[in-house]
Amino acid sequence: MKDLDRMDSQWVEMVASKPAHVLFRGGAERLVLLVTIAVMAVTFMAITALAPMPAAGSHNGRAEISTPAVSRAFFPHVPHQPTPTPTPTPTPLIELVGQIGGFIRAVEVQGGYAYVGVGPRLLILNVSNPSHPVLVGQSPVLPTFVKSVSVVGDFAYVTKGYGGLHIIDVSDPANPTLRGAYDTPGPACGISVVGSLAYVADGDSLQIIDVSNPANPVLRRIRHAGACL
Repeated sequence: MKDLDRMDSQWVEMVASKPAHVLFRGGAERLVLLVTIAVMAVTFMAITALAPMPAAGSHNGRAEISTPAVSRAFFPHVPHQPTPTPTPTPTPLIELVGQIGGFIRAVEVQGGYAYVGVGPRLLILNVSNPSHPVLVGQSPVLPTFVKSVSVVGDFAYVTKGYGGLHIIDVSDPANPTLRGAYDTPGPACGISVVGSLAYVADGDSLQIIDVSNPANPVLRRIRHAGACL
């Protein structure tokens, strides 16, 4: 670097003291050398002007230019931009908000009312005028479809296939209310209630269930008799 500075100073003095035609009198070699030195001087001055000088550190009275400083001058640092994580699309929840209609597989008539299994509900119809039945009330939506119905006193006993046995309070026909349930092991397809016992045809067995407490039906006995398939 010292030699470059000395040569640079000599050529500056020569250019300042001699006319231009004298500089080119030495031939093509001197012209090439002059152009090379001029390019190197301009490049050095550009690097010196662009690169920030380090705050600390010098050698023989001359500030040092570190490689990172030069790199920063020509290639400014661009902060790394993380790749944005796509926001997952929420899976919409499916909620049953209503139901109407369905096929009928079970009907029980007591007094002036018909208890009809329509799809997954128990409907109560006033049939005192057979030519003009009137819908009075309906149960909540129950698991699976109604297979059979037996009405005793204030309760309707409904089998629901793999939904088991459901006990519905029908003391207020306009507002039938679910009171209890028993999940049988197989598909409950038929029912008959005698006293406090419900006899449920359940797949290949007969389930005998104590329903004296409708809110808590209890299994009493199982008979394997090929009840229904």
